[in-house]
Amino acid sequence: MPKLEIIRTERKEIRFFLGWNADQSCIYAQDKKGNYRLIPIELPSLDLHDLIGNSVGLSFKNRPFPKSAPIRIEPFRLIPPPCRAARDYDPKTLKHNAREPFEIPEEWAVDYGDYLFPDEEDKTLISNKLKKYQAREKRRYKEASHRNPVRFKTLDLNDKSKWIWDLTLEEAILRNSWGVRDRVLIRSWLSDNGLDLQMLKSRQHDFKASLSQMLIHPFLLEELSASQWKTLHARVKYVVLFEDGKTCYLRGIKRDSSPQLQTDVDSIKILKENEIVTYSFAETCEKLGRGENAIRRYLKRLNIDRNKITDLEITKMIELRDKISKRPDLAERNRKKS
Repeated sequence: MPKLEIIRTERKEIRFFLGWNADQSCIYAQDKKGNYRLIPIELPSLDLHDLIGNSVGLSFKNRPFPKSAPIRIEPFRLIPPPCRAARDYDPKTLKHNAREPFEIPEEWAVDYGDYLFPDEEDKTLISNKLKKYQAREKRRYKEASHRNPVRFKTLDLNDKSKWIWDLTLEEAILRNSWGVRDRVLIRSWLSDNGLDLQMLKSRQHDFKASLSQMLIHPFLLEELSASQWKTLHARVKYVVLFEDGKTCYLRGIKRDSSPQLQTDVDSIKILKENEIVTYSFAETCEKLGRGENAIRRYLKRLNIDRNKITDLEITKMIELRDKISKRPDLAERNRKKS
């Protein structure tokens, strides 16, 4: 059984992949003790409507995932978190309501499930950048031949006009004046996660390509607005890596549990009965009664992937072994080729 690593924020779990349920909304697996486990997953999607109000959301195929086995599921982001002036709400409990005042985060920010806010180190960086900007603007104002005061004024927390260079750090952070706060926070987040903006763009491109293979109507992706893409990107929280190198993206992965429904138990039993057994390199050596070097030569000669050795490959190698044992000249030729 293929090993499946599931990495969450707090720990890594090892499961052994058995298969999918009927609509691929749940992974069937076994833990190290041989217990059957169900792992529910959720795909990222959007609720869309046509001009007369009919629902035309992003609908996935009945079996959207690649045929090869998933080998790793890990946290993954396509865009930086939203930014706030302080920790002023719990991202896990807040729900978006478009009728609430503008201070309530946008839908994509709520969907993201987390946000950035400045700590003392961030505030120092913001302060330094703010002072440089204020000094430059004050100098430009004094040096201007035709002074336009409006160009060099902003609003304080009471929406009163104020010179740019008189704005306090607190006001600048709350207002995200000139985008300084968000730039500092996002740059720090990118650095902490070993990312840059170009890498995020590449991830977004790969996500769109993957999504187009999984949807019933992929042309709908071309009709999404920038805000809809932002919401969709915010909903991606995990990436799934498959044996064949393909990747897919998830909105969520729930805690695994024991199968409760008989239909799930029956499906798992069928998968187990039809399971293709694979052998490790050490097990292959033992089955053929040959050393590692000989097995490596067999694998190379027969073009067999050492990670996908089934009973069929074992049979082919036994035939080659027996053929070589009857012809010493073939054994010598096999060594030279390797």
